[in-house]
Amino acid sequence: MIKWTLAATSFSLVILVVGPGVIVWRTLVPTASPGPSGSEASVQSIFQEQKIEKVCSKCHRFPKPEILPRSAWPLNISNMYTLAGMDGQTIEGLHAKQIIEYYQSKAPEKLELPAASSNDTGSLRFVKRGLRPKNAPKTPAISNVNLVSRGDGASPALLLTDMRHGHVFWVDFAQPQAVLKSLFRVAYPCKTEVFDLDRGGRFDILVPGLGSFEPEDHHAGSLQLLRQTEDGNFRRYRIAKDLGRVTDARPCDVDGDGDLDIIVAVFGWLNTGEIFWLENRSQGSKRPVFVRHEIDERHGAIHIPLADLNGDGREDFVALFSQEYESLVAFMWGPEGFTAKTLYEAPHPNWGSSSLELVDMDGDGDLDALVANGDTLDDFVLKPYHGVQWLENDGEGLWKSHPLAQMYGVHRALARDMDGDGDKDVVACSFLPHFGPDELEPLQAASLMWIEQVSPGVFVERVIERLHCFHATLDVGDIDADGDLDIVVGCFTMAQESWDQLDDWVEIWVNQSR
Repeated sequence: MIKWTLAATSFSLVILVVGPGVIVWRTLVPTASPGPSGSEASVQSIFQEQKIEKVCSKCHRFPKPEILPRSAWPLNISNMYTLAGMDGQTIEGLHAKQIIEYYQSKAPEKLELPAASSNDTGSLRFVKRGLRPKNAPKTPAISNVNLVSRGDGASPALLLTDMRHGHVFWVDFAQPQAVLKSLFRVAYPCKTEVFDLDRGGRFDILVPGLGSFEPEDHHAGSLQLLRQTEDGNFRRYRIAKDLGRVTDARPCDVDGDGDLDIIVAVFGWLNTGEIFWLENRSQGSKRPVFVRHEIDERHGAIHIPLADLNGDGREDFVALFSQEYESLVAFMWGPEGFTAKTLYEAPHPNWGSSSLELVDMDGDGDLDALVANGDTLDDFVLKPYHGVQWLENDGEGLWKSHPLAQMYGVHRALARDMDGDGDKDVVACSFLPHFGPDELEPLQAASLMWIEQVSPGVFVERVIERLHCFHATLDVGDIDADGDLDIVVGCFTMAQESWDQLDDWVEIWVNQSR
């Protein structure tokens, strides 16, 4: 008699070999299954972990449980299923609940958050002064500040956008008194980009519109073109509509026909988002005419700075993707349109990408990337791995990461020679509007810092301001035309608590080193 027992079931199958060509089988049903042995349970656990790792690395690197506290995993896993369009369903046979249980069983109760160790401000000294509109409420939501150069050593002007109240403001620093003047109203403006559409000598302004204050999936976003008239006023044109949340737009001659086209980044949210370009077909028309061409269907694009990446004399661009992608992707123009190439992928999908600038950090003649990761608006968790890093371009297609500073909530970082010694330093600001003084004070969280390059490739943190982590944006320029660089930061409050009512809408940090 030969007997096989199917251990994973609650029955035994007995096969009797009676004689040549004669087989009899019988099913015996026991009263209970004995359950897996210790070794069987271990094998099942390993198999389950392998399935989870497969599911959780379909679109990005596998996120290890220790990157978030236990309480944050249910929301993150639920969002993953939503992004995949699998709410209430299984992926590879796994329900969201099973993956949540796995992560919570291995995640720490809380993350270890080191306090800032440096109080050094370095060789620079700053004096702060605030700006606000007349009779303004204490609820600014400044999403972008943009210093506009006048050339010839004159003081720059400032454009700034306020998301909550829907204003685009103008500040003329060449005047005896700096005043915030509202140029026009735009619903939920994200930023401004200054250019000359027809190259007629008057600057025009691109204004991406988010379409809502809170992150949502919708088609209320738009791209506005504010075209300057001969009398110095602006005429508004909506050149793209029915979009998700638009975060960036850059003018450039994409197709090489001599006029300016526009590349547009739509962050969207969970189920909306894309990158496309608008081909300029105005051909002398009084009204701008554009035709849309798709580039990439991914959501989550934040910044799309331009650069000639392949040396063909045409502008390409690099996109910083957040959401689950957390990557830096180059888009290079060729005969078949744009070709995408991933330059850098973050260690995990909770990295929190927030800022990108293309800049030659080491003076070797090629463009590197200065990136920041400090976004906490998805899960409202302070993370010790938030900070600023330099991605060094080796010229052979490899980008090496150099961490420059740890900074909770870092939201914008720009490379400038702040101390005038001929190399690139960094200025960075922090945006943590959901965290009050009780949470930030023990950490001595920096809200504004400059990171000095003290020798080639060696950087030291210099804290300018602490705890006032309401800065989603900054820019750097010589505001008072005295030969050194000053800093402009926008103020942004969620207006939910008494401690986040802000008097100033803009802060000017005047450099006193000269």
